[in-house]
Amino acid sequence: MKDLFNNKGEVFPLTATVLGWGKASIEMFHAFSQLYFGDISGGHIITLPQHGRNSGHPKVEVSYGTHPLPDKSSLESGEKVLSIARELKEGDTLICLISGGGSAMFEVPNEGIEIEQLRHAYNVLIESGADIHEVNAVRRALSESKGGGLAKAAYPAKVLNIVISDVPGNNLEDIASGATVADPFRIKPMDVVDKFMLEDKLDNKILESIRDYKPVDKKFFRNIETHIIADNNKAVEAMKKKAVALGYDPVRYPSSIRGEARSAVNEFMETEGELIIGGGETTVAVRGHGKGGRNQEFVLAGLKNMKGGILASIGTDGIDGNTDAAGALGDEKILKNAKENGYDIESFLNDNNSYEFLKECGGLIKTGNTGTNVADICVFMKEGKGK
Repeated sequence: MKDLFNNKGEVFPLTATVLGWGKASIEMFHAFSQLYFGDISGGHIITLPQHGRNSGHPKVEVSYGTHPLPDKSSLESGEKVLSIARELKEGDTLICLISGGGSAMFEVPNEGIEIEQLRHAYNVLIESGADIHEVNAVRRALSESKGGGLAKAAYPAKVLNIVISDVPGNNLEDIASGATVADPFRIKPMDVVDKFMLEDKLDNKILESIRDYKPVDKKFFRNIETHIIADNNKAVEAMKKKAVALGYDPVRYPSSIRGEARSAVNEFMETEGELIIGGGETTVAVRGHGKGGRNQEFVLAGLKNMKGGILASIGTDGIDGNTDAAGALGDEKILKNAKENGYDIESFLNDNNSYEFLKECGGLIKTGNTGTNVADICVFMKEGKGK
């Protein structure tokens, strides 16, 4: 963010309203308020409960949202943010501090949709195996705030977006479901429902909103400017640079790691090189009743075919799935522990129970909540390549 002010300081007005939502929102605001040379006339920040309620500024309130599913607090917070945007007029400037997790924290559902219906729909989507682009295509159809809804509310004020991207590829419409950017409509929400056969799993009001969805008119995006200040690519490049400094010869995985975790890991591990570094975001189609997350499932599936070496995968937010772990590490020691305890990897995978396997055999990585999110990072050091 400091570089943004050094290089592009002229884009910032003397007076602005500041709104923020997402896992990094409160830290982003603290940094912004220290660097901003103008007057913050008001604003609101939505954060997670564990990040506290103090913005450090008398005119900027803080409230809570939840993640990965919204609750009543997300709706109450969302209404506060949307109401501030609606009060803006021509000549005003709105600065939005946006980061991953904002889809659930900042929520204003379409009229007639109850919070439990929304939570159920989101949970069905997440467990279906749909990727982030498909999930957000449906989310935008169910919300007044997403898919440019906030930009519409703020129009004709100028909007400056400062973004930390948790979406590989940095598609702006997918970062916190794109509250201030136009929906390019690359994916039709009903196509997602059909692809994953979700129609019988969703409430009629949810399906009605999905079928009736139309993107926000492009006229509401005439005064929008966006700056991405951190993303998965920067994180992976920083890892590569550190590996070189430590004396390794790292190879970067040539594309974003995506798809089903248990299949994506095989291609990742087969990459030529002694130390493979990559990033992205996989998916997990939930078929069992266990506990885990995509990073833990990635490692557990990798262990099944591992012939030496060390594999690790973590979520940069410190939260993997429905667990207290950021991800996991797998090596021969863990395989030995599994054999001694009679643990069959395939049975744990079938139950989506990677957490219990790794908890008992070793391998869980726990960082605690990091307060930010730039998707996942993965490393595979092949056998005999350690320094």
